[in-house]
Amino acid sequence: MEIMQVKQDIQDTYERLKNAVGWGVDKRFLISIASYYVTTGRTFNAKRFIEISDEIKAQTKLLSPLRSHIHHSMVAFLDSTDEMPSTAVGLLIAREETLKQAGFKRSMYSYLAALFINSDVIPEEEQANKGKELYDAIRKHHPFLTSHEDIPFAVLLSKQEGDIQERATTMNDYFKDLKGNGFYSSDELQWTSQIMTITDAGYNRKLIENMLNVRDYFKKAGIKVKRSHYMVIGLLGAIGAKDELLQKIVSVYYELEQMKLFKWGYKEMILPIAVQLETKHLIETQTGTTMTVLTSIESILQAQQAAMISTAVIVSASTAANSNGSN
Repeated sequence: MEIMQVKQDIQDTYERLKNAVGWGVDKRFLISIASYYVTTGRTFNAKRFIEISDEIKAQTKLLSPLRSHIHHSMVAFLDSTDEMPSTAVGLLIAREETLKQAGFKRSMYSYLAALFINSDVIPEEEQANKGKELYDAIRKHHPFLTSHEDIPFAVLLSKQEGDIQERATTMNDYFKDLKGNGFYSSDELQWTSQIMTITDAGYNRKLIENMLNVRDYFKKAGIKVKRSHYMVIGLLGAIGAKDELLQKIVSVYYELEQMKLFKWGYKEMILPIAVQLETKHLIETQTGTTMTVLTSIESILQAQQAAMISTAVIVSASTAANSNGSN
């Protein structure tokens, strides 16, 4: 798809989405959702979007996490299925209950994690239990940093091959190595260390070198690397993205930067979207790419979107708190 068409599609989808949900939704969520539709090659249908939104409200109570910040993002995820709205919402609620039975506390993140539950690799209950085991193992390494925000990634990674305890130890090793190479200790760095194990539970020093190369490449290209970018940098490191392909991302980045949509404080969202737009192409054109990476493409795209939603939630909550504090 030509970049001019991509830009037009993102803008058009954003406008239609804004008209459908009103002005009260944080712009970060609207941009994230619009980009999700475009990067997954789907057309936004306002009627179906509202039907799914109404179905969530019909099947949940007023204070349900599904009616919180992530409501419209969840609607977009559910819109990616071919099921009837009532079926899609009911299935999500049932899968979140499976996570609750496995020991997870109910929150907006347990519902986000429920999107990653399916029986394509292992039974749903087994995935939920493995997700809880991985979450607990992660928490042993970082008891203060690990929180609800880590649940989606623990559940997403729980169906990947490899020993759970080894994966948690590898995550900690990646975290320490990255912190020692100029990355800030943060939720974003923890998510990054987690998703770096998406293709292998064992430690691989080469992935650290790959990630440092990606970070430095973007910096030299004039892109300000922020903590919200750690996740996509880690993903690019995990799949071994080469300089030629990184240049394509940089090119897309500067094209998107010209859009009015990203002005006034939203520029940090551009890099993740540029990476999303190029991810399938990156993986498909990598020479020597392993089958494990190729079959992980959907998980990688889901992880990117989960990170964008988590970041938007944190920023939105922080903005609201600052606003209340100034009254």
